[in-house]
Amino acid sequence: MGLADRWKLYRYWLSLYRAHLRDNIRDAERNFQLAADRMKELVAEEDLAIMSTTRIIGMTTTAAARYVELVIDNSDLYYEPGTRTRFQNLLPGSKSG
Repeated sequence: MGLADRWKLYRYWLSLYRAHLRDNIRDAERNFQLAADRMKELVAEEDLAIMSTTRIIGMTTTAAARYVELVIDNSDLYYEPGTRTRFQNLLPGSKSG
């Protein structure tokens, strides 16, 4: 086998190996994303469980924005009047306390 043929064979094997590595990386990314999504769900469930067992929840506007989907379902939500303008758009139907 001549030098040119050996280089062609080498490049062919190298392309196969690179394709194999790309497939492995793609699979690892997919598995990581599935695990990250599941963890996010579990953390949300845990936070909801904690919030549902408390009478008073104090949080910053950043936390309220993060938990808006959990907090908006709470019919007994009160907010500080000084933050009314910020929370009106964030939490429609909430009561001023």
